Amino acid sequence: MRICILCEDSKIAQVREKEKKSDILLVPLSENGQEPVTHWFCSMVGEDSKMQKILDKQELTIMESNIDPKDFLKKHNLKFVKK
Repeated sequence: MRICILCEDSKIAQVREKEKKSDILLVPLSENGQEPVTHWFCSMVGEDSKMQKILDKQELTIMESNIDPKDFLKKHNLKFVKK
């Protein structure tokens, strides 16, 4: 199963603290692809049961399963920020 995860910049520190991981949601996004960063993104593929556990923990993020990352970003009107 593939999942895409999106987090607003204002919530990223809280999400990383909650998960006790600083290396998650590392892809910066914005509506125009330029700074300032407004959202953070990641996409992952894994066993259905593992991905479902991640989906079940959805709290401060937007998550969707079985969607192409390009379609997910287009749906949310976001582009990669080039640094």
